[in-house]
Amino acid sequence: MALTSVASDYPLIFKIKRNTNKNEVIYKARVQQEKKFHKDDPLEAYWLMFEEKGQREELSGIEKSLAYGFDIQEASEQQVKFEMTAVEVRDFFMKYINGVPKVISQYQGKDYHLNYIYVHAEPGLILPSVTRVELHGNWAHDGKPMVEIIRQ
Repeated sequence: MALTSVASDYPLIFKIKRNTNKNEVIYKARVQQEKKFHKDDPLEAYWLMFEEKGQREELSGIEKSLAYGFDIQEASEQQVKFEMTAVEVRDFFMKYINGVPKVISQYQGKDYHLNYIYVHAEPGLILPSVTRVELHGNWAHDGKPMVEIIRQ
């Protein structure tokens, strides 16, 4: 699956898809020049509202803190370590691989390149209840597809 830039000039690094509708949360690497990340603000996230006109909308504070936000742990121009609110049990690293920014994590002791996160939720009393989070990517060593299920 090829990832392409959407709605800004920054490169798309991954997205979150959901079972509840077609809207997606887009994550992009903020780069200041070729092969260098903004070390003070290296990552951006926002909605693409495909259920409407495909327009961009910013994440709300609640959405950032409860579901779709991220926390930068360490950042340099070459690599960014971060955690995702949706997947707190995993560290992610953004770095350039063959001249392209990618997100790397590990599963079963092996590195993989993250393409997208799929969140499956059921209606709840106040907020939806997440029943499953899937990390979809490709193994770094051979490029074959992989899926890790975090919650069931």
